Amino acid sequence: MDAVARDLGLDPIDFNLMNAVETGHTTLHGTHYASCGLKECIEKTAKKTNWKKKHGKLPKMKGIGIGIGAMASGAKGMFKHDTSAAFVKVTEDGKLSLFIGLPDMGQSSHTAMAIIGAEVLGITPDDIRVVSGDTDTDPFDIGAFTQRGTFNTGNATKNACTDARDQLAKTAAEQLGVAESNLVFRDHKVYPEGKPEQAIEFKQVVYDTLHSREGRFVMGRGFYNSPLKRGTMAWSFGAQIAEVEVDPGTGVVKVEKVTAAHDVGRALNPRIVEGQIDGQVFSGMSQVLYEETIMEDGQVMNPSRLDYKMPRSFEMPEIDHIIVETIDPNGPFGAKEVGEGPIVCSMQAIANAITNAIGEQITEMPIAPWRVLRILKN
Repeated sequence: MDAVARDLGLDPIDFNLMNAVETGHTTLHGTHYASCGLKECIEKTAKKTNWKKKHGKLPKMKGIGIGIGAMASGAKGMFKHDTSAAFVKVTEDGKLSLFIGLPDMGQSSHTAMAIIGAEVLGITPDDIRVVSGDTDTDPFDIGAFTQRGTFNTGNATKNACTDARDQLAKTAAEQLGVAESNLVFRDHKVYPEGKPEQAIEFKQVVYDTLHSREGRFVMGRGFYNSPLKRGTMAWSFGAQIAEVEVDPGTGVVKVEKVTAAHDVGRALNPRIVEGQIDGQVFSGMSQVLYEETIMEDGQVMNPSRLDYKMPRSFEMPEIDHIIVETIDPNGPFGAKEVGEGPIVCSMQAIANAITNAIGEQITEMPIAPWRVLRILKN
């Protein structure tokens, strides 16, 4: 896209905006975008970086570049099915145990599930204990593949907690003399809509349900399986602008700043969204500038892992986060992925910024110092 924009004599921002998809777009393969914040991501990154004042006007060996991308938020068709299941047990003190099969690998997926469950029941995430990783007790889940955790397991969690809420609503509706559909679960209370002064404590409703004449045991069950035969229900979109400086004597590239905007649907946990963006900018920078497996006749020639270079923490650029929320109609409370989407923007942005700095596009990765020097000598 960047190269075509240059050939046409167009600003890359303008060219990307001309071609950016929007909500409601259907691809040639039949994929429908029910939510899309791509244009907003491009516009916000451009404004935040003062793109118009910098692009083509920076000193020699300094460059600025944009990268855009899209990522599936849970894709169906890789396995025989793509079901996520969850169940929740409510105890008489108003606390919950949420059983899921989704692992937490540092992306705080368990926190996200607790946030979703708490929103359904009108309590706080601290009230929910997430139990995972034990196949004897947890329901089946495909796992943390194809950026599906928040979307698929999140929907399953939402459905399980809705099932539990419906059971509790029966008790509360009888006590308050209203229809179950008229109840509000909020701030650890249950009350008729518009009448918070009539509220009953959430844990009281739980206790009364468990100790009723029927002795109702409250356990909610839920699952989610995309209605599509193949493909994905939601896509995230992003744009990043990188600013770099190239050392003409060594060919070393310094990434000074990355401004990253990502359409996450709804940010359930904004701090973790920023953390995910940080990690992917690091990984993208690592791939485009450092990581290289040297092959010769099918043999790996890197002597050891010490010779597979990756950036160190002090080489991380300043990162400016922009969270774009489009509220996807199919995601749990509108949420989509931020698991792998930003990384597809990082590599483009950095590579395009280097091209802007040295005046010629490099078509090989990684953009190692010797490759930069070879172009500069020409």
